[in-house]
Amino acid sequence: MTSKPARILTTVLTLGAITFSLSMRLHAQTETTLYTFAKDANGYNPVASLTFDAAGNLYGTTSEGGNTGTKCSSPGCGVVFQLSPGSGGTWTETLLHTFTGGKDGANPFVGLTADSSGNFYGTTGNGGSTIGNPAGWGTIFKLSPNSTGGWTKTFVHTFTGGRDGADPYGNLILDSAGNIYGTAHTAGDPSCFCGLVFKLSPISGAGWKETVLHTFKGADGSHPSASLVFDSAGNLYGTTSFGGKGCTVGICGSGTAFELSPTSTGGWKETVLHYFINQADGGYPASSLVFDAAGNLYGTTTQGGNFSGSCFSGCGTVFELSPLSTGAWKETTLHQFTFSDGSQPQAGLVLAPNGNLYGTASQSTAGCGVVFQLSPASAGSWAEATTYNFTCFNDGASPQATLITDQAGNLYGTTSIGGANGAGVVFEITP
Repeated sequence: MTSKPARILTTVLTLGAITFSLSMRLHAQTETTLYTFAKDANGYNPVASLTFDAAGNLYGTTSEGGNTGTKCSSPGCGVVFQLSPGSGGTWTETLLHTFTGGKDGANPFVGLTADSSGNFYGTTGNGGSTIGNPAGWGTIFKLSPNSTGGWTKTFVHTFTGGRDGADPYGNLILDSAGNIYGTAHTAGDPSCFCGLVFKLSPISGAGWKETVLHTFKGADGSHPSASLVFDSAGNLYGTTSFGGKGCTVGICGSGTAFELSPTSTGGWKETVLHYFINQADGGYPASSLVFDAAGNLYGTTTQGGNFSGSCFSGCGTVFELSPLSTGAWKETTLHQFTFSDGSQPQAGLVLAPNGNLYGTASQSTAGCGVVFQLSPASAGSWAEATTYNFTCFNDGASPQATLITDQAGNLYGTTSIGGANGAGVVFEITP
């Protein structure tokens, strides 16, 4: 499986983050493998979340496979795919784009974001500009359906590895005006190369303009790996995988949760909501955040929490951030993973109407990962239960992306490896 570039000294992979409604019963969960990837031109090793269209087709990306030319070598540079349901429960894959490793980018580590016109936006972790880096610093692209039934790919932004950022590892989000928001894992301030938050605005007939909303400098967070989320007032919220109090370089600290608020002068002000210390509160969050109706935020950390047994680095946590009347935020650890119930959750959470949270952990006792459920219990406590244990073989292994759901409450996701060919799968879990 392709790892992120060696220049990124991080223990986390990206994940996507899209919030959907969900109502599921814990008992009688059934896993169905919808599509099994092979190590070929159709793509493999999907580490990103999926997206539905109105017709029930699934869309996603693979980090490898596809083009195996000079710039992509034997693993390939990845693809964008569509899965269409057919009779008898079969799903057929169609390739929408195969990355070449050049100007169009390489190795998409996140899923696609749809606009109201049916266009998709996504990122590649590599490719694009090769100034100072033969592998490239990553791109943002747009895929639009065309009159021939195919898809037209256009460039939104090519990162240069400078103050505009590099290595976009989080899903993109859109506002009502069609502006794109996202995070760059590295580059930005040359004294730190700690990453940044950006906005891309369409210019009539002239492409897109990038505006850097915030550049991380270490003490306020560094190396964001996940997507952002808006509140109703237009503030942005996210996490950084590293950084925190006393951190003056990029790879230090255990991560932060932050808010960016627009100011009257047109800028954005950052407020750190929580500094993770990699103890009971967890450390190194790689996931996006999700709101509940009361304004509380929920997320996961890849490490910290429980350090006993096989959790020598901490098996990770699920946490809640609650706003206080003073303007501060309180962090509460809802669950500490124990390895037997999962370890190293890298994906965001899905919040059900009944208040349950659903997510994935990339590892477990069997080494293959789990889908888990957290349910509110008495006295503010939460009860965790494993919804599904992956076996590594036909059903896949190492789920790293946020789940999505259909209107019937079925869950859909990807595993980055495993399956019959060891190259990852697309799966469905039904109540």
